[in-house]
Amino acid sequence: MSISYIKGTETKEEYLEKKFKKTGSQDTKNNLKSAILKFEQYCEYGLEHESELVIQDLADDWTKAKDVSNLVNLLNQFHVWIQEDHPDVAWVNSRRKNIKYTFKAMSPSAQRNCLGIVRLYLRARTGVRISAEDMSEKITIPLDENEREEYPLTLEQFKKIYDKTTLLRRKIKYLFMRDTGCRTIESIQI
Repeated sequence: MSISYIKGTETKEEYLEKKFKKTGSQDTKNNLKSAILKFEQYCEYGLEHESELVIQDLADDWTKAKDVSNLVNLLNQFHVWIQEDHPDVAWVNSRRKNIKYTFKAMSPSAQRNCLGIVRLYLRARTGVRISAEDMSEKITIPLDENEREEYPLTLEQFKKIYDKTTLLRRKIKYLFMRDTGCRTIESIQI
């Protein structure tokens, strides 16, 4: 018995509406639209195909082969593409009609965010579940040296916090965290 009447995929609009209903945040919806726009631009300028055709081809490939390798390879190529400037890719923002934008290379944290959104978007559109292991096998997001602080607190800042603390167990926790480098939740678990 076939259950072909049950829908397994979503349209772009259904996906955006579902995410908006879940969070209720217009900013979330705008972030999703921005990441999806980048994927659509990649399809148009990088692959020279319409995004809907690419998504349909991925879904057809999944139906035939039941293999995620083509989808992971596509995401890897997309990741390489978003790491570079593309001055030929230009668009006008729908909210600010008089400002023209060109595609700029994304920071590592923005790359991670964009890939996560596009991965879930493609899952909703194609019905293909991509595991984190499949992603990490092919895609390596570089570390952003600007985001990482070698020492989150200077010794003077630590002393100010430590001296203002009145509870002995909290002072001990702070000393333990300073000496081991563990996070707050880790220190509480220990």
